Amino acid sequence: MPLRLVGTLVVLGALVGCDDGAGPDDDAGPRAGADAAVDAGPGGGSDAGPDAGPDVTGDAGPGGGSDAGPSTTTAAVLPTDGAEVLYSAAVRATAPPGAVEVEVTEPVSGASCVAPAPWFECLLDLSAATPGPLTIALVSRDGAGAELGRAMLALTRRAIEVPCTGTGSALDTCILARASTMDAAGFDGVTYLNADNAHARVNTGTMTGIDARVLENPPATVLADVTLGVMNESRAYTSGESCSLVRCYPTGRQRLALNHYEGNFLYMIPEHRDVGIRDYYQWQAPFYLLSQGSSSSERDEVAKALRALAVMRPAARAAAVADSAVGPLLSFLIMRARRDSDVAYLTADALPTAVPNSPSEERILELAAAIRADEIPPVARIDADTASFPPDWSMTRSLSTPFAVGYTPPTLPAAAPAGDFTIEATLAPSADANGRALMFFPVVLREAGSAVTVERLDASGLRWAVRGDFPEDATITTGGQDRIVSRVTVAFFPHNGVWLGAPVMVSVGARPSGESSSNANNLD
Repeated sequence: MPLRLVGTLVVLGALVGCDDGAGPDDDAGPRAGADAAVDAGPGGGSDAGPDAGPDVTGDAGPGGGSDAGPSTTTAAVLPTDGAEVLYSAAVRATAPPGAVEVEVTEPVSGASCVAPAPWFECLLDLSAATPGPLTIALVSRDGAGAELGRAMLALTRRAIEVPCTGTGSALDTCILARASTMDAAGFDGVTYLNADNAHARVNTGTMTGIDARVLENPPATVLADVTLGVMNESRAYTSGESCSLVRCYPTGRQRLALNHYEGNFLYMIPEHRDVGIRDYYQWQAPFYLLSQGSSSSERDEVAKALRALAVMRPAARAAAVADSAVGPLLSFLIMRARRDSDVAYLTADALPTAVPNSPSEERILELAAAIRADEIPPVARIDADTASFPPDWSMTRSLSTPFAVGYTPPTLPAAAPAGDFTIEATLAPSADANGRALMFFPVVLREAGSAVTVERLDASGLRWAVRGDFPEDATITTGGQDRIVSRVTVAFFPHNGVWLGAPVMVSVGARPSGESSSNANNLD
């Protein structure tokens, strides 16, 4: 079923702990903060389409907004004239009375987006634009397509460097050379915590300067003597009918993942068998990363994250630490590096529950090296202020964090109950730590048999309502496999004018959040 967006544009992973049977270890070497039927993905318009990917004529779009009154002219509010941009421009415009849209175009590359009334906001894909000065055209039109006004906006696209190429030790050698000239922060100050007693330890032998430790179990909070880094754990409970650690132990692994996310660490764990024939996750969250597969499947992403931290400019990394933004930054970088553009990142397929392997080593370094101290990717937060469900759904709030909320029933209903839900959520902040105004882009990540409506409730773009009926089973293709899902997840992506950031999420699931998954569910 298609997403419907109201009043804005939607753009373009007795119990016994045991080894899961994977191969042996090879360690040889927050920042805190609609009426057209449209689909998840970039663009403008009012078409319907499947949830599994972009639909460049009518999808996920920015929030944000202005408290100013109606305008009589066509003009750009954001970005400001002369602003520097990278992969995209989050555009907010004004338009004369009677305007139903503002078309935004970069004529040389042909990139365009349509910003519909009443907020006149859209995301312009600049991934194919030539670095240097850009001239953006804005044209407002009425319902008959007649032009009402136009304006020009001068921007500069910063040249983007690929700092290092190759894989493994070749990347480390390059990063260390850059660090010697202060073009990178290097591995000094980066901590890698293996939290499964070296069961699936990353080879850090050529990451000179890194603080690499082996722990029997993950600590509940960030260790007092470390500042930033990555932690992985590859063990799972796999005896009988069970499930893996993060999904079924909310006061344990979920909480420690959240604590580390807020403390400049990202926690990574394999999904093991929870995202197989059926995706048993009834919510999604950005504060930990699930890899598709069993033990060791996360090690490639751990290594990418460690190198991303090392290749960052020293001042940028220090600013991310000061803003408690390292966890969200890594969450963003890992997922964004798997896509060619910001617009492609804002799609359901770009954020699977568990990530498969991807040759994204060079892009994650490109992204990380491009970050500057005054433009750290934004960190959003979410609060579900009110949630209304029909009484016979018996829904409870099973996930309650500043970055993701989720609702599930205590038992599996015999049949999908009737009625609709409404969740009203508030996003924050309205500006990042450097005072850059934020826009928010809602995207439906999962839509299991439910007609979802996302409605923007205010001009600031911080208040939203998500509505839909009971999620029913639907088969989608993600991570190279057909999987059955039974939840709705809406993600809100922040954009600070230069960078997108990790999303915050609200989910409604149709099954108990701690439901057991069997070994037969493992497709990997």
